[in-house]
Amino acid sequence: MLKEGIRILADSSENSVSAISINTGTEIPRNGNYMQGALIPKNTFRSLSDAEKTIVFTNQNNAAGMNYNEIIKIIQLPENLQNMIRSIHLNSLESYEQLEDTVTHEDFKILAKDLMEYVGSKSLTPEIYNLGIQIEPGNEYTTTKQSDEYVGLHIDSWDRQPVSERKNSRNRICFNIGKGSRYLYFINIPVTDLCSEFPEDNIDHIVTDFLMSNPDYPVLRIQIKPFEGYIAPTEYIIHDGSTAGSNFKDVTFTVRSNFY
Repeated sequence: MLKEGIRILADSSENSVSAISINTGTEIPRNGNYMQGALIPKNTFRSLSDAEKTIVFTNQNNAAGMNYNEIIKIIQLPENLQNMIRSIHLNSLESYEQLEDTVTHEDFKILAKDLMEYVGSKSLTPEIYNLGIQIEPGNEYTTTKQSDEYVGLHIDSWDRQPVSERKNSRNRICFNIGKGSRYLYFINIPVTDLCSEFPEDNIDHIVTDFLMSNPDYPVLRIQIKPFEGYIAPTEYIIHDGSTAGSNFKDVTFTVRSNFY
C-alpha cells in the first residue's frame, strides 16, 4: 500500500495527472544484461486512483513549505529554447559523432549559454554541475548502466554523503530533448525513512534490503514528453529511467545543483 512520502508537483491538468502511473511492485529481471541482485519495476502500471492522487501530488502552496528534496517537479523548456533545439536538430541526434559536429556550431554555443542561464534561474546556489548531453538507444525498460550492465532500481551517490545528510544533497534536472517519451521510475519513500527499517549506511544494501523485503511496494512512473524535464532528488530516492516503447534515440540534457 502506498505511503506518504515524496510528492510530485505538476499542474492540475488532466494531461499531467495521466502522465503518472503506479504498479504492483518489483521483481528480478527475467531477461536483459542486468547486474547480479538487480531489481526492476513490474510491468503492471495503471492509472492512479483518487486516493492515490492525494498521496502522490502536492500543490504550489504546500510545496513552498517543503524541503527541495521532498518534491519532484515536472517542468517544460521555454518555447524559445525548444525552437533553438529544433533549429540545430539536436533532438534528432543519432550518435555522439553527430553531437561532436553539432557542438561546433555557433548556434549551439548560443543555445548552451541560454540553457545554462535558464537552469541557473532554478538553482538555490550558483554551483551547477553540467553532466552534458547523453544519447542512448530507445526502448529500454531501464536505462542506468554500469560496466555495460543495467543496475536496476538504485539511489545515486554523486555527492557520497552519509544517509543522514542526503536530504540536503544536490538534486538533478534531466530534460528530454529527443523525439520520444521517456520515463522516471521512483519509489516515494525517502532513504532516511528506509533507514529506520534498515539501519545501515551502505546505499546499495539499503536499496536491496528494502526491495527484497517489500516486493509489493508500488513503483511510481512519470512520463516525460519531449521538451519536458524533471527535477528529482535522485540521491534521496530509489529510482531509474526508462525509454520503454520508444523507437527514437533517447537524448537527454542533465545538470546537478540544489534546484527548486
